[in-house]
Amino acid sequence: MGCGRTPAVALIWDRFDIIMTEQAERASRFEPLSALWRILASPRTLVILMGLLGLTLAAGTLIPQMPEEYAGNPQAWLVMQSGIWGQAGGFLHTLGLFDLYGSLWLRGLLVLSALCLFVRTVDSAELAWRVTRREPWTRAGPTIWGPNPPRLRVSSPLALDEAAERLGALLSKRGYWSSTVPDLAAPAIVAARRRLMFWTRPLAYGSLLFVLVCLAIAGAWGWQGEPWQPREEEVHAADHSTPYSVRLDAFDIVPGDGQQPPDYSSQVTWLRGETVLDRHLVGAGRTSERAGITLRQVGYVPIVRMRGRDGDEHPLLLETEGDVLSMTGEAEIRFASPEDEPLVLVSTQALYLVLSFEPGCDDHGPLLRVSRIGEGGDDREALGTLTEGGSVSVDGLQFEIDFTFVPILRLEHYPAARFALIGIALLIVALIANWLAPPRLLWVAISQEKEQRTNVRLLAFPSSSAEVWLSQMAGLFQEVLHDEA
Repeated sequence: MGCGRTPAVALIWDRFDIIMTEQAERASRFEPLSALWRILASPRTLVILMGLLGLTLAAGTLIPQMPEEYAGNPQAWLVMQSGIWGQAGGFLHTLGLFDLYGSLWLRGLLVLSALCLFVRTVDSAELAWRVTRREPWTRAGPTIWGPNPPRLRVSSPLALDEAAERLGALLSKRGYWSSTVPDLAAPAIVAARRRLMFWTRPLAYGSLLFVLVCLAIAGAWGWQGEPWQPREEEVHAADHSTPYSVRLDAFDIVPGDGQQPPDYSSQVTWLRGETVLDRHLVGAGRTSERAGITLRQVGYVPIVRMRGRDGDEHPLLLETEGDVLSMTGEAEIRFASPEDEPLVLVSTQALYLVLSFEPGCDDHGPLLRVSRIGEGGDDREALGTLTEGGSVSVDGLQFEIDFTFVPILRLEHYPAARFALIGIALLIVALIANWLAPPRLLWVAISQEKEQRTNVRLLAFPSSSAEVWLSQMAGLFQEVLHDEA
């Protein structure tokens, strides 16, 4: 067994190479569209495109991306960048690296990847159809297997007809369906095993193409609203040219059992104008949908009401973020997110208070912490931890604090997103099926030299394990062709 070329068999090898390249020579005279199809059908093209797409997405996570609100004034955002991004900001902006997800570069890669997947789907489906329908092969058949399919050669002292008979019996015993190629002077056999599994290839390529299309649709026509923290009976309009709105009916926190954190859920009502459409319960892992619009609960935060008095029971001037000044000594503080730490300034006392929220953990419920910080944001001093309304004091000043919890809700609309998940599931199924029961396709060319020795050349349809099983088949061929010879 070997792959080397000797003078005795050089003519046989050259003859078979002519068969393999004849179709490619005719293809060179095709129009440019045919050449483009062959390029897109190449596995290397798909690997290169997937690699460039992966690098682009990775660069988007490493390079800061410009927020949408600065799209009309990018220079203002570039001024705020520091380090290497600020030094090369103008050049990187010219290349579009600060807006990779909306760049023509990424869109071009997605289009080319989709075209490549489409071509691979069509070609693999054509092959699966030919194999499962047992359609006859022609002498140019192996050209659709790629330019360099795995190949091996074995030789035998048997006569050509006897060698062909033995090989056919061996293939049948091993579970291969085989047929002869009719238009060749020397015998040639095409053998296939697990023929139905050839459909896993077009299923995998088609599923990945379907996922790309779904993500493109979701990215082009999808939107995600800003999260908001409604009180009970508060109504929020969905906007984005939709007639729907959402009303919070109730928000409930169920304490944990010591090992699990508290569970929280929101009772919401969908409205169209004043008309009630539906009522749903939204919570962890549970969403509500209406006409493709999804309502999610992404957390909960406290709304804090703080009242301050000095030692003479006079109300203090409380200033919150956003330059909101309370003249009555009472202020309302909202958290933008559970990680937010809003500040309260007592301007007459040069006192800075910071509030922090800690959702319920295993051993306690939700907590509100009140701390004092210096003007530079350092030297944080804890003043108190509250699980419900209470008071804290500092430097003779008294602060009464009440708070209630509200959910953080968010509306989003990503058309075709759920179909993308179906495509991913089909892709995984196809890959697993192809791994558990990989199909086999073998081209066996038989020829005889002047010395009456029979030479058998084997070509395998390319796959990740083709060289391994082709080597095993060559070993079996070697045994059967020399048994009692």
